Amino acid sequence: MPVTLRDREAKMAARYLGDGSLVAIEGYIHSALQPNPIVVNDVRAVRRSLWVIADRVTYLRLARRTGTGERA
Repeated sequence: MPVTLRDREAKMAARYLGDGSLVAIEGYIHSALQPNPIVVNDVRAVRRSLWVIADRVTYLRLARRTGTGERA
């Protein structure tokens, strides 16, 4: 499920997180109905999108860095 980060949490995540990082998220679930562009039998379907709005991120395990500055 996608997670939306704001302010300081977004800056810290961009700096420290990579593939393989483990985090705990505290926040709330947000949902929205979105029209589906496909129309079947004159019926336009809708889909519900869900994502998490994070209030706090706890870093449990960060991905290891390789010698080239990239994360392993």
